[in-house]
Amino acid sequence: MSVINTNTKALFSQAALKSTERAQATAMQQLSTGKRINSAKDDAAGLAIATRMTQQIRSLDQAVRNAGDAISLIQTAEGATNSITDMMQRMRELAIQAINDTNANEQRSYLDLEFQQLKQEIVRIADTTEWNGFSVLNGTAGVPQGPQPVFKIASSGELSTQINYSPVTTETREDIEQQEISFTAVDPAQQLLTFGAAAGSGSFTLTTEGAGALDSLTTTVTLDSSADATSVAAAVAQALNLDFASANITRQAIDNQDGTVTIVYRDADKDASSATMAAGGTDPGVTLTPGSVTGSGSIYVGGVTVDLTAGMSKSDVGSAVATALTAATAFSGSIVEDGGDGTVRITYPEEDGDVELVSFQADSGVGVNGVAQTLAIADTDFEFAHGGNFLKAGNLAFEAEPTRLKQEILPLGPVSAGGTM
Repeated sequence: MSVINTNTKALFSQAALKSTERAQATAMQQLSTGKRINSAKDDAAGLAIATRMTQQIRSLDQAVRNAGDAISLIQTAEGATNSITDMMQRMRELAIQAINDTNANEQRSYLDLEFQQLKQEIVRIADTTEWNGFSVLNGTAGVPQGPQPVFKIASSGELSTQINYSPVTTETREDIEQQEISFTAVDPAQQLLTFGAAAGSGSFTLTTEGAGALDSLTTTVTLDSSADATSVAAAVAQALNLDFASANITRQAIDNQDGTVTIVYRDADKDASSATMAAGGTDPGVTLTPGSVTGSGSIYVGGVTVDLTAGMSKSDVGSAVATALTAATAFSGSIVEDGGDGTVRITYPEEDGDVELVSFQADSGVGVNGVAQTLAIADTDFEFAHGGNFLKAGNLAFEAEPTRLKQEILPLGPVSAGGTM
């Protein structure tokens, strides 16, 4: 016979204890979290309201961080643009200073050198200013992804279509110019000799020689009577030309018919020595005032100084210029090539952008000329037979050796409407 033991009071006490434990657990959870609503069982409607408010709060916090990032980006760009502005102010100052005619050609070349370096530095700053790994000043920042603005600072998911700052940018490529400078040979050395009148008959000697005493030649000039300076100069020119011809030396003495004689040396004489006069017997009382030997000096190509010697061939001039430009800081990023025929080619790097023709100046005593021009660039197309249909399977290999030219990237945009360009 089954017996069921029932303790009603104990059952009631056990149920009350379990209820108390549940209430105590809920109270401890509220105390530990500091929140009245910890789960939907506490207050379902209140939890929904609190969750929506939390969404708004966290979205606004992230929007504040986004705005801070945008401010930092703008400050980075502002710092770079401030530096560019300072450089442009300095470039304008140099340009105004260069137009002052109190500056010599060499001084203007120094001004031009600083100007060109500032221009290159502006391009470098624009290309290297970055934020979070991407450039911000060279037109390549950002990739458009629909109508979303660049910086999202709202807490809701709604987008405003009235103002859109997203850049719509595309790129096209244009071959950058390559410049060529053609030089002439340097004129041979020349010297102007000024003579005084002869007080009576007699003779004297003149010695002419090239650099390093090359083909030194002493000529004797004889005067039969007193003569004015014009007659003395004529006798000197005649005697010099006769001796030059007999010694097979292609120098030339030119009578200027004003008491002066111009000696034109050979190319091989280079920087010739000054002519000297000495007594050859009875002193006729003739005086000689030698002028400076002209022909050697400096030229200035793109602000770089190049020293030349009288009588240099055009190929030697081109070689000297190419060597000087290669060593110059202003052309450190360019490709400088000596054509071997008096021409020098300069290919600029793409960061230089559009470049002006390289400048050329020469000292007044240097007889050389340089002409710069921009070379045309031709594209090479590949053509395949059979309309591009290959007759058998396999790998196609080809080799190209293009001229070392760079390309310039031109940013275009934003585009507000469709059309043809």
